[in-house]
Amino acid sequence: MPKRVYLIIFIFVFIASVGKGQILDERVTTQANVGLTINNLGLIGNAFRGSYTQKNYPSCEYPVGSSIEHMFQGGLWVGAYKSSRRKVLNPTPGGVDSVLVKNLFGPYVSTAAFDAPSGYSAGSRNFEFTSVSPGISEKSSLPQNQTFQSNAISHQDFSTEFTDKNIFIPGSGNPPRTIPDHTNPLGLNVKLETYNWNFSFANFFVILNYRITNTGVDTLDSLHVGQYYNAVVRNVSRVTPSGTAFFNKGGNGYLDSLRMGYVFDATGDPGFTESYVGIKFLGAEKFDKKGKGLIIVPGKKKNSRFKVNFQTWLFGSSDPKFFPPPNDPERFGRMATGLQYEDVWDAQPPIQSTQKIIKAPGNRTNVLSCGSLQTLAPGESVNVAFALICAKKDNEENLPNTENSAIQQRNLFANGLWAQTAFNGEDLNGDGILSIEEDLNGDSILDRYILPSPPDVPNTKVIAGSNSIDVYWSDNSENSIDPISKEKDFEGYKLYKSEFAFDTKPTIDLQNSLKLVGEWDKTGNTVGFNSGFSVVKLKKDTIFPDSNIEYKYKFSFPKVQNGWQHVIALTAFDRGSNKNNLGPLETALKTNQFMVFPGTTPNPDIEDNPPFVYPDPYYSGSAWSGSSTKPEDGKLYFANLPARCDIKIFSAAGDLIDEFTHDASTYQGSESWFKTYSTFSQDPLNPDKRVFSGGEHDWNLLSKDSQIISRGLYLFSVKDYKTGKIQTGKFTIIK
Repeated sequence: MPKRVYLIIFIFVFIASVGKGQILDERVTTQANVGLTINNLGLIGNAFRGSYTQKNYPSCEYPVGSSIEHMFQGGLWVGAYKSSRRKVLNPTPGGVDSVLVKNLFGPYVSTAAFDAPSGYSAGSRNFEFTSVSPGISEKSSLPQNQTFQSNAISHQDFSTEFTDKNIFIPGSGNPPRTIPDHTNPLGLNVKLETYNWNFSFANFFVILNYRITNTGVDTLDSLHVGQYYNAVVRNVSRVTPSGTAFFNKGGNGYLDSLRMGYVFDATGDPGFTESYVGIKFLGAEKFDKKGKGLIIVPGKKKNSRFKVNFQTWLFGSSDPKFFPPPNDPERFGRMATGLQYEDVWDAQPPIQSTQKIIKAPGNRTNVLSCGSLQTLAPGESVNVAFALICAKKDNEENLPNTENSAIQQRNLFANGLWAQTAFNGEDLNGDGILSIEEDLNGDSILDRYILPSPPDVPNTKVIAGSNSIDVYWSDNSENSIDPISKEKDFEGYKLYKSEFAFDTKPTIDLQNSLKLVGEWDKTGNTVGFNSGFSVVKLKKDTIFPDSNIEYKYKFSFPKVQNGWQHVIALTAFDRGSNKNNLGPLETALKTNQFMVFPGTTPNPDIEDNPPFVYPDPYYSGSAWSGSSTKPEDGKLYFANLPARCDIKIFSAAGDLIDEFTHDASTYQGSESWFKTYSTFSQDPLNPDKRVFSGGEHDWNLLSKDSQIISRGLYLFSVKDYKTGKIQTGKFTIIK
């Protein structure tokens, strides 16, 4: 069957399956450098289906724009026994009249996700949660963000609710469709909130905070809560995300000190997937019916009353230890025990340790769970938080991926500590007890998710000219107040620029392509270079017509290449805190980055300065257009254009090939190339900032009917809207 027909059929089936009683809403995290898809049924990742093919949503991409994915799909697991208590007569002579008898039923496990080759589909077995919220709400703690709310926790909060109470899919018809094997729901209502930040020291994780309430009639005994995750670390620009060969390259591990399970690409794309993805337990708190909470701190021993358990199993395994759990009792058993507590976990040769077995390449699935949380009576709630953490592998030793050494894990370990720091908030030592010294705001309440903050993002304006880029910024960052120290601790600015032609590579890693080109900071202290600001300070403040911002600083990039993409990022940093053992904190690169395209400026007289085309001749397949093989990703520029004009392209025989209008005030890159190489965010409210010179317009070398054109000589005409003048020219295409 042709691929296109197959894709159309799949999309139809997907929409139909979602549409039968389930309104599926999906969002992508965009503040962190992790592009994670989250939906209103409690699923993370999109299984490379649905929104992945229809909306270009990443499943779990890190770094954003790199095409390196880290998650097939994941979701919440909750397991417990149902407990009923009744009084019975006491037949013992001389005894009390009656005794209280407790009956346990189960165990039962409600799963938001489980092993499925195609991921979620409404009504599929083991996808047992249905939506309560009609969608996903969003808010931000960033004042400049359109979703700003003062009670937001992170730079981007998502919130949704779902339940396991339905054994039928709501609104799926008459009779309604049943959820297979979901005959004993626990009676849960779950509120999921996710948090992510753009701080450079915290942009590599997404926190998953579950508030689970017992809305049923039964008390839940021996409660366990887990995060299921089917992770896969592969570069999807190099290999299609499907089939056994794509999924069977994963190595697995567990870091006991961090309570974190992780996955890495053991043999799939060496050199292209040098990263980890981990799921880390952050903490748990149990609430009674009145909302009073008790923080529960896990032990590290096998017999601890409350502990964290790591489990992994292998697709197709016949080993009972690694066989996928087929039913609720088996799943509950995995949640209640951890592989890391076994004697063979770290056994020495000749015994093969479990750690060594699971780091070998394979198609594995994992659950990280905590419990027992003892009982959860009707009306009571428990809060459990996990973090999805990504990290670049440290290749200092030049070891192969399969080695998975402690040094290779170094960034993963550090990133895990930052995620825990974010969760702990005021609880600096993580003991669950708020001391007087830790109570930063003096309200006697343990406040979580309090991170040190760099200065405010500088107000910035970037102007593209011919072979030049000018960067202006104001001094608003210098008045920033740190939320912890309550001091103005601004120190200086840093300016970054991307490496030349970074976007022509098969794997685009913008964050690592940005290189420091300038740094200016205060004098008279031991932080930075004490360079001062005189080099970039303007003699007179500059105000542009489109705003009333007073720009006080300027830096110019001369002799940059026209037509190429140059990414500029300006940050502000503070002086750090010796008290909190923190070095200088810097604003995130991605919050203030600009995709700049130097070129000719609007042309007032096309007779004296005629329009032209470049590159001329145009060579198909050259590095200029990048590594994409899609015909629509070609790129050729018309330059020296008036601010508003018509452009027509003709064959040598005079046939009209294509025509379009150029308007410098609205032009943002017209063709497919910009969607492929110049969009590093999925956030519709905060699109990436592209900057053009105003006198150039791209063309994808396809006809107006989207047909591939042949090599040869072509003619063009440009008509200036303002003067009515027309100029003509020619260019050549070589294939």
